[in-house]
Amino acid sequence: SERKIFKKDGLTLTAHRSHDPNMPSTDQDHVTVVWTCENVDKPDKLEAICKPRHFTLTEQYYIKPDMLRHGARYKFTLKVETPMYASCTECPEPVSPRYAYAVIEVADQSEEVEDESLITCVSNCQDKVLPNAILFLKSNSKGKVTKDDDIKWTYSKNGAADLSTDDIKEHNLPNSMLIIKENSLDGGTKYTIRFAVISRGVTVSTTKYSFETELFQYNGSCSV
Repeated sequence: SERKIFKKDGLTLTAHRSHDPNMPSTDQDHVTVVWTCENVDKPDKLEAICKPRHFTLTEQYYIKPDMLRHGARYKFTLKVETPMYASCTECPEPVSPRYAYAVIEVADQSEEVEDESLITCVSNCQDKVLPNAILFLKSNSKGKVTKDDDIKWTYSKNGAADLSTDDIKEHNLPNSMLIIKENSLDGGTKYTIRFAVISRGVTVSTTKYSFETELFQYNGSCSV
C-alpha cells in the first residue's frame, strides 16, 4: 500500500490487525513484530527511523516529526513472527515469519496546508466551557477522507494521556461531529480534544482543540 503523510503530524505505525489465526484473540502474546524501512530514493542511506524496532502486537511505533524528511519516500517492512511453529513438521510451508509492506511519502513543505482538518465549536464556545452543558464540536477536513479511513476523537485532561471519548460523547452521529454530554467534564480543568484520520493503521492527519472549563464555586447553604 502507499500513502502520503505530512511531516508535522509525525507517523504512527501499528500491526494491530496481525494475529495468529490458530490461536484465540486473547492468546496472542507469542506474536511479535519488527518494523524496518529504507529510503526509496536513497537506499544506501541508513536513517535512524529505519533501524529494526521490536514491538508487541498492541504497541504502536510513533515517529516524531523531526525524524522525517520533507519529500522523502520510505518503504516500511512489517515482520510478524512467532517461535511457536519453528519445529512444525506438518506445516506445508513456513508459518513464521510473515511480511507486509507500505510505502509512505512525506509531503513537500509546500504541500503542508493541503490536508489539514480544522475543529470548530458550534455550541458552548465561550472563553470557559460550561461543564454542565453539552459541548458541540465539528471537524472540517480540507483533505480527502475516504470511506475506508478511520476517524478517531480523543481527549486529555491537564496534559495527561489521551483517552477515548466513547464514555462522554453522544453516539450515532457523523464521524465529523463530536457532542460531549452535559456534566461529563470536570470544572476548572484544561482539556485538549484531538481529531485524527487513520488510514491502514497510519495516522495521516491530526488537529486539536484546547479549552478550559468553568469552575463553579458554591458558598453558603440552601434549605427548603
